[in-house]
Amino acid sequence: MIKKITLIIFVLVLFMSTTTAYAQSADLEWTGTQFFSAGDNESKSLEYAGNICVSAYYPNEDSFTHNFEGQPLEDLIGDIVACPTGSDLLGKTIMIVSGDQCLIRKVWDTGCAKGRIDLLVGNSREMNNWGLRNCDIWVVN
Repeated sequence: MIKKITLIIFVLVLFMSTTTAYAQSADLEWTGTQFFSAGDNESKSLEYAGNICVSAYYPNEDSFTHNFEGQPLEDLIGDIVACPTGSDLLGKTIMIVSGDQCLIRKVWDTGCAKGRIDLLVGNSREMNNWGLRNCDIWVVN
């Protein structure tokens, strides 16, 4: 458990800061919300959103080639996920934990199935390799 917490904090610190950063925790017991420092006196926290089914999609899978902001999906591969239309996750940064894999993505698209998160990948092979996974989802505040 401590290794998993350390890995999660490490990945977030790397993502949130382009300079050298460090992670801190007052105690090692998990309370559901973890605070850490990402350098420049910036404090972040994680809020557990739940265990959610995560699927995958790719640009040109269907007729949608842009996100809701009109940005080309090709430019956003590996950076974003989609949420259901009307979700309160839209615009937030999330951490997706699937086994030993931890992904940080911005929720910057809509239109996936209710109760699901849709990971933007590069092609149909990546989509099929991902499949459907139940993942722990954390919102980064």
